[in-house]
Amino acid sequence: MARIRKTGVDIQKLIERSEAARGTLAQARVELRHKFDFASRMKETLTSAPAKLIGGTVVAGYLLKKILYKKTRRSDSGKTLRISHLKKERGVLLGVLAALTALAKPAAKMYATKLLKDYFKKRFESGSGRHPVQGSIPRY
Repeated sequence: MARIRKTGVDIQKLIERSEAARGTLAQARVELRHKFDFASRMKETLTSAPAKLIGGTVVAGYLLKKILYKKTRRSDSGKTLRISHLKKERGVLLGVLAALTALAKPAAKMYATKLLKDYFKKRFESGSGRHPVQGSIPRY
């Protein structure tokens, strides 16, 4: 098997090609990080077009209200709303969301308590408190 020797020009072309590929990968990495950084994208949106965001939120809330809550039938003058009637007609989706929320609250409390315990345990074990001063203490 014969070895093919690369000339200086061929090696220079390979180096340029690898540098170009490295630059492309770096640019793709920056774009991907930006796509997954939800907090900075929301901040950019809020600062660039707050009126659009607020308007879109209001419209989305209105549409969700119209979809999820059915109209009550007005049997008498239409001035009284019965809560029990609304609860009966709120549907399966809101029932499931209410159940998930009720189940999520204790889990969130337990998770927060665990985080606080771990934080204080780590803090007390590390001995981050003030150590007593060695030697003479100056009088004030």
